[in-house]
Amino acid sequence: MKKCIVVLSVLVASISNAQTFTTYTGISGFYDYQTNYRTPQYIRVCPNTTHVHAVMMVADDSANISTSRRTAYSYSSNGGTTWNTFGDNRIPTRRSGFPSL
Repeated sequence: MKKCIVVLSVLVASISNAQTFTTYTGISGFYDYQTNYRTPQYIRVCPNTTHVHAVMMVADDSANISTSRRTAYSYSSNGGTTWNTFGDNRIPTRRSGFPSL
């Protein structure tokens, strides 16, 4: 019974916070190690608009992560409600990594 109460209180606390919402950017792939000893800036919100940009390092091949590592980009023009990944294009099309906006 204690576990149920704790989980329920955490759930209610997260739902009641009006500032928090979850959205899927459409970026997917394999790459757990996202930083190289620096403070990353993966999401950028343009001031005075609802435009949001997001980048992430991904690998499309889970068996060959190093050579298939790329930078994925996603864009939202409505505050993060919907996202455009531009057909999962990788920027650039060659090996890259550790992006920052």
